Amino acid sequence: MKRLSTVLAASAAIVTLHGQVITSVQDGAWSDPATWDCNCVPPVPAEMVVMHNVNLSGGLNFSPSLTVLASGQLQQISPGYIYSQGPLIVAGTLSSPGYLAPGCPVILSGSILAESLYLGGGMQMMGGFVQVSGNFTQAAGATVDGDGQICVGDSSNIQGPLTGTIDLCDLTPTTTVPPFVDGGASFVGPNITFCQGSICAMDVNDLSARLELNAYPVPATSELTLTGAFNGNVDLRMLDVLGSTKAVRWEQRDGRLTLQLDGLAPGVYVAEVRSEGRRAVLRFVKE
Repeated sequence: MKRLSTVLAASAAIVTLHGQVITSVQDGAWSDPATWDCNCVPPVPAEMVVMHNVNLSGGLNFSPSLTVLASGQLQQISPGYIYSQGPLIVAGTLSSPGYLAPGCPVILSGSILAESLYLGGGMQMMGGFVQVSGNFTQAAGATVDGDGQICVGDSSNIQGPLTGTIDLCDLTPTTTVPPFVDGGASFVGPNITFCQGSICAMDVNDLSARLELNAYPVPATSELTLTGAFNGNVDLRMLDVLGSTKAVRWEQRDGRLTLQLDGLAPGVYVAEVRSEGRRAVLRFVKE
């Protein structure tokens, strides 16, 4: 799968409001110190950033955040659980043969593959793909919004608002009239479709053409510059780690985008850029 090339410079030196950032430096096991720039087994709490193919044995309860960049893949190789006490950002691939239960918001532009998925804090989809071979549950009060595809092999239980232009496909429906979900459906938006997507067959393909994107300086202070092969019109969207859209002033000129960050509080943000049918997602820190 073609992956988005994302720059995260000097990540070991970044200090966020939560503390230490630990970033993968090579393919390997989660429990192998050589996998990480700290040369340690990741402690809790720590801001975890996966940029490589990392294998996880057993369970994981992470805090305060976990980011899987477009170049990364976090694969749980034995049945278990993955819980979160903070935001989960997935631009690459996160796969689990067990129970995935993020209790805080998920920002998804990549792929999540799981046996069972419980969304306790909602999810903002940015062209992402979810494949659940078992049960998919969206908790009451947890909103799933954006654009992307969700494929469910067994039970779909939608207790919170489902909005945006998401395609939801329950492969074992128990109803013959929309919305085609097994339980809940507290609010399903008018632009939600059912099994209209092209990849809902328990397989993962590229969701869209990727836009190569670089950013500087990282971390940023008052201004962030994005460079890439921008063609024609550009759309930009900014989210914080809670999935809330943030307003920023930006200008496109000479093949680069300049973002004014003065109105943003210090913290971790995700920028999505779309241009001529291509898309890039970048995680960065604002000091």
